[in-house]
Amino acid sequence: MKIVIRNKENNTENEFYPFRQELNESQVFLPSNIKELVCAKLVLADGTEYIVEDDTKLKRIEQMLSDAKKSSSSACPFDAEIFLTRADGVTGRITIASDNCCQYIGANDTYYDYGENNLRLIRLFGLKNWPHHSAGTLYSETESYLYDAFYEKYSPHYEILDLTIKNWEQDGDEAIFFYYMTHKNYDKDPDTVPYIKEAKERGEYIYETYKKEYLEPKTGMYDLKVVKKDGKLKFFANVSGKGERWQEFDVSSESTKNEYYLAPKDDDRLFEWPCPSSYKISRSFTGKYNHQGVDIEAEKGAPVVSATAGTVTEAEFNKEMGSYIVISDGAGTITRYAHLDEIIATKGTKVGRNQVIGKVGQTGLATGPHLHFEIMLNGEYIDPNIYF
Repeated sequence: MKIVIRNKENNTENEFYPFRQELNESQVFLPSNIKELVCAKLVLADGTEYIVEDDTKLKRIEQMLSDAKKSSSSACPFDAEIFLTRADGVTGRITIASDNCCQYIGANDTYYDYGENNLRLIRLFGLKNWPHHSAGTLYSETESYLYDAFYEKYSPHYEILDLTIKNWEQDGDEAIFFYYMTHKNYDKDPDTVPYIKEAKERGEYIYETYKKEYLEPKTGMYDLKVVKKDGKLKFFANVSGKGERWQEFDVSSESTKNEYYLAPKDDDRLFEWPCPSSYKISRSFTGKYNHQGVDIEAEKGAPVVSATAGTVTEAEFNKEMGSYIVISDGAGTITRYAHLDEIIATKGTKVGRNQVIGKVGQTGLATGPHLHFEIMLNGEYIDPNIYF
């Protein structure tokens, strides 16, 4: 509860919170004030507190709130506070709406929109749902089901930072959407991880890349469809490199081979075929010091898709490989795509499995248009054919 004292003579107002001194001592933060956070505390209407001091989560809170844009007023109930402490010792607060309106209120009754679903924000504090979160819609049922399924499946292996639905398009009892998961490895010395330790011992240049990627948060995207029939939800994954090709899959599958993609039922492939237009291999894998991948003959300009999800660590040109892309999943798997006519996924891009990243070409040392494709597992070149 707050008391507002209005001075009629000079038309000024002062807010006073009789039951929570912390509100009196902190200023109201605008998005421009939210930076270099060292602590964030969520306080619900009943006084329950949730504190975040993890640097990665604080950066996500900072990014989500500092990027907020001015919005129209909201009819949502504002009954929760977030207290933010910056590195310079300044403490401020924002008041947020406790439902899907995705807005928080700033100074002088100015509203700001900070995202598609404010569940993303409160879940950084460890909450699953708001105490009075609305339910019963296809969206809310899908969101709740996927959150539980992803958390159960991946939290034993990774720290889950964010799970969110985007681009929701509903038609009756069906909807298509993208589902994003951001996670990082649990705190652990990278040099104790076998493939990183071995790369360090061998003095390989890739060691620093392995180490950096292990520590960085990663985001994967799932192209999904949900159908509600007889009161039950059924999920499908789009497994086509272009267009739509839906295959049913089990969200709670025990397979954890690829953290970015839930494999369809009866399909335990680790990699997606990188050249959807052709399956003709013109040159096979012969070993580390000879031909370290396979050549797939295809027409110039044909799409090249990512065999697995990860981050584009290289997108460059050299005389031998021509235009090429390297993707690392951050867990010891690296794939390379060479002789490209065009690079679509630039360096630093995070890609999902089966995403178009380039076009087949004849650049570098190539006698004809084809895709040269390589797989490295924990520093060793592997024959791609054994996975298809």
